[in-house]
Amino acid sequence: MIVRRFAIGTALAVGALTLAGCGMMNSSAPTAPTMSAPAAPAAPTMPAMPAMAKPAMLGNAMTATLAASNEVPPNASSATGSATIKLDGDTLSWNIAYSGTTGPVTGAHFHGPAVAGANAGVVLPFAGSLASPIVGSKQLTPAQIVDLKSGKWYINLHTAANPGGEIRGQVQ
Repeated sequence: MIVRRFAIGTALAVGALTLAGCGMMNSSAPTAPTMSAPAAPAAPTMPAMPAMAKPAMLGNAMTATLAASNEVPPNASSATGSATIKLDGDTLSWNIAYSGTTGPVTGAHFHGPAVAGANAGVVLPFAGSLASPIVGSKQLTPAQIVDLKSGKWYINLHTAANPGGEIRGQVQ
């Protein structure tokens, strides 16, 4: 008998909740007593984070692949290299790694303005050690930035065996 009353009471409670959820319950009608489920533990709350400034733009990332076949005219060197270049505002930074040159690099620079397949003068020589990797940075003029972003700069590494340039890569 107790089980039957519990089942009927539960059925009435479920029906009342269903009607209330549908908006069909009349506020003047008597409601059946409801049984509440045990409360679930409260989810942990995160403390409010302080407002943070939006991070500054990191600049334009560019690359260059250096190879003897990119030289004008090409040479037979098996050396290779790659460069990661970043323009942040008016500051250019670079990291150039290479291997397999015929000897020590005797000169290294950005040349321009020139498209791939054409030669141009030095616009920015690399200072310091020319051993791989060559790392540095320099502030550019507005005109230099325009040429760089237009793809008119290339990197050239020179050696004693290839004084005109052993490996070259257009900045893209």
